[in-house]
Amino acid sequence: TDLIALSILPVSYYNWYLDFKPGIKPLKFIKPVILGICCFSFIATSLQSKTESYNWKSNYKFVVETHYENAQNELRFYMSKDTNSISYSIELPEKNATINTKINISKTPEGFTEVMLDSILQFRLENMGSLFRNRYDEEDLKYLKDISQQEVEQLFEEQIRNKFLKK
Repeated sequence: TDLIALSILPVSYYNWYLDFKPGIKPLKFIKPVILGICCFSFIATSLQSKTESYNWKSNYKFVVETHYENAQNELRFYMSKDTNSISYSIELPEKNATINTKINISKTPEGFTEVMLDSILQFRLENMGSLFRNRYDEEDLKYLKDISQQEVEQLFEEQIRNKFLKK
């Protein structure tokens, strides 16, 4: 939605300086009021999320019995050009949160996919408050702060395996 709002800005800028003579003369304060409302609504939809670091090193590995080429297409990750590592997010929709990780993917001699969780970086909990007040679900925040490395590793494997079982 923010991208749609941004796409309107050039049109608004052009309209601001347009020498248009309407039949009814609007009041001079109408344009600044509309601009103020648009800016407020744009900012109000961009709420700050709660982020805290884990920085856990992990060497958790497992094999997914799918061909390596299929795994590359199925998993939603992106390769960092700077560090040559793969960033992957463990999604927790019931908690309205994600856990950011770095992973490595390799091909086994049988042609299957070996997935290794290299490191668990941080969690991100979405804000449920308003523009003037940050509010996070306290139970979800406590869960994310108290979660163990082994629990994150299990969530990681479960999410990866579920992506391939849905096919």
